[in-house]
Amino acid sequence: MSIEAQLTERLKAAMRAKDARTADCIRMIKTKHMERRTAAGFKGPLDAKAASDDEVRATVRETLVRLGVSDAKQAGRVVGDIMKANKGKLEASVVKRIVDEELAPKS
Repeated sequence: MSIEAQLTERLKAAMRAKDARTADCIRMIKTKHMERRTAAGFKGPLDAKAASDDEVRATVRETLVRLGVSDAKQAGRVVGDIMKANKGKLEASVVKRIVDEELAPKS
């Protein structure tokens, strides 16, 4: 079980037991853990390998077909749908760039 899951379980137990002191301490620990994890330069198990352009392009094409979008004016809708379905897995700027490329008029 990860440290975050352990802290969450202990926080729930403390709240159920109405142990405010323990709950406050666990909240402080969780906050510091989150600050460290999100700090610049953190290299940890939560740093996932970024998806390649080919993987993003495949996702974009599948979403375009599923939504039936062919107009560049609906790029925001496509990006939003992809980002919602892939929270934290894809970079929004990469998705936007590839959606724009896929919806660009073919010459």
